[in-house]
Amino acid sequence: MYFLGRLGERKGVYDLIGVIPEIVKSMPDVHFYIGGDGEVEKCKEMSLKKGVEDHVTFLGWITGDQKERLLKACSVFVLPSYHEGMPMSLLEAMSYGLVVVSTKVGGIPKVVKNDETGYLIEAGDTGGLFKQIIEAVQGKNKKIIGMAAYKEILENFNIEQSINSLLALYKSLEGVSYGRIGYS
Repeated sequence: MYFLGRLGERKGVYDLIGVIPEIVKSMPDVHFYIGGDGEVEKCKEMSLKKGVEDHVTFLGWITGDQKERLLKACSVFVLPSYHEGMPMSLLEAMSYGLVVVSTKVGGIPKVVKNDETGYLIEAGDTGGLFKQIIEAVQGKNKKIIGMAAYKEILENFNIEQSINSLLALYKSLEGVSYGRIGYS
């Protein structure tokens, strides 16, 4: 499992670390890769106190080839944020076909459709987080959801589609008069 973001309360990483002991009980071979800067030492300390340090690797901030290898190696992306816009890490994870477990905040529900392209919970719902992580790993629909996530990005969030939408908007505005622009 994979998390990428600024480590701290806002991104929900403490909720994630908090449910890892229960997840390990259900899936003893599970491993979490947590990438990001921020409150790394506090997160390491928390995982040690929870006794899950052997199931968590803290990577620091990752980019490029290291991030690509991780996206190819993992099957689930978890981002239990309390506040978001449209997180690029989530879009990247979906573009690799990862099953996403995230929250119903910011722009996330515009791209993640619950039980279709990923799983959504309320921010702070650790019981729901545990349940959806287990479903993302062990559920019979995980491959279907991962492919649906990939397709969602391919069809609606790729750069070519964005450029075409912007060009269509510009064309729709041709000939429209905006009056005088500037100051006298």
